[in-house]
Amino acid sequence: MRIDSKLYLEVQEDVRKADADPLWHVLTYVIDGKEQRCISYPDELSTIEGQQKYYTIRPDVFKAYGPDPKGALLHYLQYGWLEDMDKYFHSSSWQPPTTPGMHEIVSLPGPFGMSVMRDSSGLLIGTYRQGGQAKLYRFDGALHEELSLSVESIYMIVNTPDNLPIFTTEVPAQVFKKQSDGSWKITRLRSEDVSCAFEILQVGNNLVLMAVNQAWGNGIFLFKGDINGNDFQQWKSINGRYLNFGTDGAQIKLCGSSGQTKMDYPLIANENGDDIHSRLDYEDQQYSYVIGKDGIWNLGAQSITEADGFRRAYIDIWDGKNLITVFDFNPPNDPPWTMDMQIDPATGYRWCVSSIWNESGRCRPALACSIDNGWHWTIVCEVPMPACIAMYFADNGIYLVGGEYDKYMKVFFWRF
Repeated sequence: MRIDSKLYLEVQEDVRKADADPLWHVLTYVIDGKEQRCISYPDELSTIEGQQKYYTIRPDVFKAYGPDPKGALLHYLQYGWLEDMDKYFHSSSWQPPTTPGMHEIVSLPGPFGMSVMRDSSGLLIGTYRQGGQAKLYRFDGALHEELSLSVESIYMIVNTPDNLPIFTTEVPAQVFKKQSDGSWKITRLRSEDVSCAFEILQVGNNLVLMAVNQAWGNGIFLFKGDINGNDFQQWKSINGRYLNFGTDGAQIKLCGSSGQTKMDYPLIANENGDDIHSRLDYEDQQYSYVIGKDGIWNLGAQSITEADGFRRAYIDIWDGKNLITVFDFNPPNDPPWTMDMQIDPATGYRWCVSSIWNESGRCRPALACSIDNGWHWTIVCEVPMPACIAMYFADNGIYLVGGEYDKYMKVFFWRF
């Protein structure tokens, strides 16, 4: 029988008399065996500073609850009391610089950086190496090798409400989930058709993962798992030359290009691969990123091939009716790819980084920002390394990972 708030208050007379929130009471007083015991929360969560720190370490919690300080307490009462609070407040003494501007955090010879994530113990950093042997590092003031894998890349790392991160790999397509004992559990995606597992995004109360096979252009696969990244099952198989997907938390949009030849046009579609809108005025172009909020979607785009050694990178906007170019990285900066594009969960500002992959003779990566829902963009800074592959919001700033292809890995921190 499902008990709603009204019935709960009728049964729990003391809660009703205290004018208490029934959800709050259920989360605070739990049945442990045959005894009902009170879950107390740590002193740190009694302060605004402590709640903000909880949100900084757990941006997924901020995204779920918004700016309401009660969200940090609710999350702790649901999940955090099962864990050691040192994971949230005291597990690592390392903190990033607080001076506004660009700061180098990590530099290491070898494969360049592919992914980065911040949690209570520091940074998790994934690398890329063509042909295999990518590594996962943990940085807590010192750099530690956590895993060495026979995969081409550790593509994306995300935290989950249980504070046990997951990450995806390409070649082969796998999902790794951190376990409470510190080990990592491997999950092969249940499909013979995929070799690369890429983006993971939260859609409603689920995590959705995109995977492809090595033959780009033969469609994509969407897998759905629970909110903590367990048990990913194939959900959709969509034909078409789609490169990525994005969400506003409820809807999913696909992006890519039409056709298989140089006469390709950038397009955006719904999660089923229909309701397609494309720019027939732009030949030889593709969208590689799509982000959305409040019905306004931005798309990171670039030319598919180079013309006279030049490849264009730019940003379009989709307002539900029209596709319009709102920003062009060229000139004066000419990195040829829109390499990552995200919305800061704390501010709602939109960010895009344009970068090389392994090309040479280009400008440094450019970091651009929009504060008006994606209509106007400004280059905020250059990133002082040849390639910037991914970013992660935490600590009132952005962690930026990359380096130089097959030579070294770097992580920078842009403090707002």
